[in-house]
Amino acid sequence: MLESPLIQSLTQREAELQQVASNARARLGAKHPERVQAEADLANLRGKIATETSKIVSALGSQAAVAVTGEQTLEAKIGELQKSATTVAQADVQLQQLQKDADTKRLIYTNFLTKMEDTAQPQASLYTEGRIISPAVPPTDPSAPRTMIFVAFGGVASLLVACAGVLSREQLRKGFVSLPEIAVTTGLPGFAAIADVRRRGSPVDFIVNNPTSELAETIRGIRARLKLSGGDSPVKVVLVTSAMPQEGKTSFAASFARLSARDGQNVLLVEGDLRRPKIGALFRGDHWRPWQDALTGSESIDRFIGTDPQSGLHFLAAREERESRLDLFEAPMFRHLIRSAGRLYDFVIIDSPPVLHVSDSLVLAQHADAILLMVRANRTPRAIVAEAIARLSITGKPIGVIGSRMPSSLAANGIYVGYANRGAA
Repeated sequence: MLESPLIQSLTQREAELQQVASNARARLGAKHPERVQAEADLANLRGKIATETSKIVSALGSQAAVAVTGEQTLEAKIGELQKSATTVAQADVQLQQLQKDADTKRLIYTNFLTKMEDTAQPQASLYTEGRIISPAVPPTDPSAPRTMIFVAFGGVASLLVACAGVLSREQLRKGFVSLPEIAVTTGLPGFAAIADVRRRGSPVDFIVNNPTSELAETIRGIRARLKLSGGDSPVKVVLVTSAMPQEGKTSFAASFARLSARDGQNVLLVEGDLRRPKIGALFRGDHWRPWQDALTGSESIDRFIGTDPQSGLHFLAAREERESRLDLFEAPMFRHLIRSAGRLYDFVIIDSPPVLHVSDSLVLAQHADAILLMVRANRTPRAIVAEAIARLSITGKPIGVIGSRMPSSLAANGIYVGYANRGAA
């Protein structure tokens, strides 16, 4: 907890308020407004410190639970390896027995060759006691190669190679394969695992046509968790970003906003990726105008808001900007725009560029209540994810991790599978 930048900041602020309260007690009466206000500020700050401490303790408890699960998995693997070792030992005993049989037969064959040489050179022996009993019969089965020996060697070698392959694969893998692994490695709460639905069409269209699917229920779970994570201050403005391109951030932001609007929520989707804007092309709604023009003109922002006819979603699209336009995000009018939208809408979703490519995400994060970081399964290197989290942590905003494009078998512990048409009572 002491390593948390937020706890350090609150602790420093507590010391300052405590000094102010002490001075007020020394100078003023018990009911003096200045003294009452100082003590109230100190109590409120201590309440915030207690709340943040509880969140950190809860996160550590989740990490411990995930560690226990990992320990059980490793114990199961050890049991499998012990069984494999028993099989190898049995094969080794069989190999030694075959080796003894081979040595015995080799000795018989050597004695036979010796006697055959003596028979072929009768002059070397003056006295011969041997006689032919029956002629030699050619063998019906080959005496070499020893098939069983090679089979035994091959089995043992294959088993050892398989074990080495499994262990080396675990060591060389750079990406993440499951949501618990992401949460344990990053130390951040894993909000959900988004299963790969691209084979069934675009996720943005799929979410509207299949409102009871696994993807829809999982997004509803993320929405519920966002509402609960704010405590006394509800989370309304959410920044969706990723470490690298092609991690599914725009598809998730649009799907989240579209499904929430279809469910009756009042949602505004804001295009924050001015280098590669995609929001305007995703929705075939009413005519829209780029929101950049609203910051320089005198027209109402309502004239720039587009509407998705299928879900009722409101969105602010943008035109492409070749050069950096951080001045737009830092402008007082843009800050006022986001604050006003936060009061009017249940959710304001901002789709931002990748964290490691441009600094736009760090500037946009100042306007958000929470950050959702998309991590693509089996693709995004762990070092890249760690660097992205380090940069986002500077903002001091809560960060949640979402695994994207995960196979259903690996995402099972991070998704909601739905409850419709399953015969449940």
